[in-house]
Amino acid sequence: MVFNIVHIFCTNSVIVYIADDKRVINVGDMIPLMITTRDYAGNFKRVGGDFLKIFLCNDHMRSAIRGRVIDHGNGTYTAEVEAAWSGKSEVIVTLSYPREAITAMYRTRKEVSFVYRSWHMYTT
Repeated sequence: MVFNIVHIFCTNSVIVYIADDKRVINVGDMIPLMITTRDYAGNFKRVGGDFLKIFLCNDHMRSAIRGRVIDHGNGTYTAEVEAAWSGKSEVIVTLSYPREAITAMYRTRKEVSFVYRSWHMYTT
């Protein structure tokens, strides 16, 4: 299977925004976030499957906390992270693997497993 690079997740065009209009966030509150993704052509992605991680970081305190991300399967994700401290913080979203890489890894694992089983049966 060959993927067109234009349709792959573009990390430069991810939009992350707070999903709640709450003006004050207190320590211990969960911060709801919406994440929308685009491809290299600038179009909204219509499929999910990308492996995203989200962190709330505070450089001054040298602290970070990981949130959780929910994939809606349509290129949008919701996330939430706990406001674990007071003060200025930064939300960082990282792309661990695009869906195309996950598909390739799964396919490779399946093929290698098949080759191993076939080889094992042949040698015994």
